Amino acid sequence: MYFIYNILSGCLPKDICSHNNLQRLKRLSLHSNKLEGDIPLSLGQCTQLESIDLSNNNFGGNVPREIGNITQLKELRLSWNNLKGDIPKEIGYLNYLEVLSMSNNKFSGRLPRQLWNVTTLRLLYIANISLTGGIPKEIGNLNNLEILAMSSNNLSGPFPRQILNITSLRQLYLGGTSLNGMSALLFKPKL
Repeated sequence: MYFIYNILSGCLPKDICSHNNLQRLKRLSLHSNKLEGDIPLSLGQCTQLESIDLSNNNFGGNVPREIGNITQLKELRLSWNNLKGDIPKEIGYLNYLEVLSMSNNKFSGRLPRQLWNVTTLRLLYIANISLTGGIPKEIGNLNNLEILAMSSNNLSGPFPRQILNITSLRQLYLGGTSLNGMSALLFKPKL
C-alpha cells in the first residue's frame, strides 16, 4: 500500500492490522504525509510486512515493541518524526532486516545490544537521535553493512577498530560525535 506525498493527516487506526484484511500486506509506505499520533501496537499483527516506511511525518511516542513480531521485515524507515524513548530491543530480533533508518527523532539512551546481531543489515541510518554511550566492538558482526550513519549523536569513547574490518562498508558518517582515536586509525601516515 503506497500513499506517499498525499498530505494525509490524522492518526493511523489503532486496530490497523487486528480486524482488517491488512494482515497479508507486504508493504506499507506512508512517508511524507502529515500523519501524527502513536504508531499503533496492532501494526505488529501485520506479520507478512516486508517494508514499513512511515518517515517524514509527525508520529510521536515510542516505537512499539510489537514491531519485533514482524519477522519478515526487511526495511524499517521511521526517520524525520518525533519518536522518543528507547529504541526497542525487539528490532534486534528481525533476522531479515536490511535497512534501518531512524534518524532525526528524539530517542534517548543507547542502542540495544541485540541490534548488533542483525547481520543482514546493509544500511543503518541513526543520525541525530540523541544516542549516548559508545559504539561496541560487536558492530563488527554487521559484515554486510554498506552505510553506517551515526553522526550528530552524543557518542563517546574509543572508535571501535572492528568497523575497519567490515569490508562491505562504503560510507561512514560519524561527525558530530566525541569518539576518540578515529583519525589515528583512519588516517595512518605513510612512512
